[in-house]
Amino acid sequence: MLLVLIAMVFGTLAIGGFLTLASTSLKASSKNTDLLWARYAAEAGVNAVTKDLFQGMNVLTSGYTTPSFTINNYSPVISISTPSPGTEPSGSYQYVDPGATRGLKTPGSQTHYFITMDNVKANTNIRINWPFTPVSSPWRLAVYTGLGPPGAPPPTTIAADNFESGNLSGGAGWLAAWSASGLASVITTGTPKQGIYHMLLESATGHAQRNLNLSGRTNVRVQFWAKAVNFNPGDNATLSVSPDGVSFTVVRTWTSTDADSIYRYEDIDISAFSMTTSFYVSFDANMSSGANDFFVDDLKIVSQPVPTPLLQNSGVVSPAGLFVNGSIIAGGQYTFDFFNNSGVAVNTAAYGSGGGSNSTWVHLQAYKDHIISSVAGSNNITVFARQFPGPTDPTTRQNVFLHTWVDP
Repeated sequence: MLLVLIAMVFGTLAIGGFLTLASTSLKASSKNTDLLWARYAAEAGVNAVTKDLFQGMNVLTSGYTTPSFTINNYSPVISISTPSPGTEPSGSYQYVDPGATRGLKTPGSQTHYFITMDNVKANTNIRINWPFTPVSSPWRLAVYTGLGPPGAPPPTTIAADNFESGNLSGGAGWLAAWSASGLASVITTGTPKQGIYHMLLESATGHAQRNLNLSGRTNVRVQFWAKAVNFNPGDNATLSVSPDGVSFTVVRTWTSTDADSIYRYEDIDISAFSMTTSFYVSFDANMSSGANDFFVDDLKIVSQPVPTPLLQNSGVVSPAGLFVNGSIIAGGQYTFDFFNNSGVAVNTAAYGSGGGSNSTWVHLQAYKDHIISSVAGSNNITVFARQFPGPTDPTTRQNVFLHTWVDP
């Protein structure tokens, strides 16, 4: 009996101790589970920003909306910043895919593709190689400081005429209708650029001019589409402007080398002229026969400051190429403009990291760095992310590298 009583006492003590230990373990396990849920929520915050980087978003601009959500009953607090100079990982020259498998893959006729590179190192030599087919296609490459044309403010339209009125008195913002003479008309044949009408000037007599009030205007540009058809050697068509309607200055000439029957976009800066209350624009045909045609469509007179390229190059045969000497690169943000100036879509050659002449690449020292911080509960995850190539227009998927992941 004594042994039984002793066994019962020790059994009770053992069971009590076990229950206390079990209770403590369950509390610890619950706490660890909460920490784990918070950690997953913090990681989800980092992943949400990284996903936006993959989609080509510029997450450092004021227009970016930081992801906001609740997961595991935690709402991570996300912040994004730029590393201080000297703290980012050291960079080296890289071959960067500018979008050969994405937005630059098949740019259409008269289409621009922009790519912005951030944190371009000062004195960096920049090389661009853009092979495409069909190989006999006009092109232009340009480099801008900053965001370039995508960062320019939208134009303010002063006057416009898309010729959809079917006559020479349509549009808005003008002082009078087109003053026309000779073989000048608004027609439906000849494949307008937009709508069903465009203006036609023929032979050596086609003439059309119109005036508008430009007093007080700045950064004035003439923007329109033009097409030359069947020009003979020596034929030409011109655009002239005049502040007084008497003395005209030719600002654009089309010759037989432009006569490929393709509508091309024109953007002509006339801001150097006096902006008067009666400013004239004039189109003239100087061709040899009625079979020579010059078309104009979707004409606008706008006020729009447009950045000047730091450097540009153009040609008519693939591959397109541009070299920028590092002596003119002060460092910072630069935008590259790939322009298909042909009448057909072109097919960009695949990206290659070896610098081959048959592959598409941009060679430079640049990247866009981010510090992404996501806090959920007691978890604070900080990630150093590097984005290649940077924002593009149109937006395309990016390459994103995570250099460091700090998770205390």
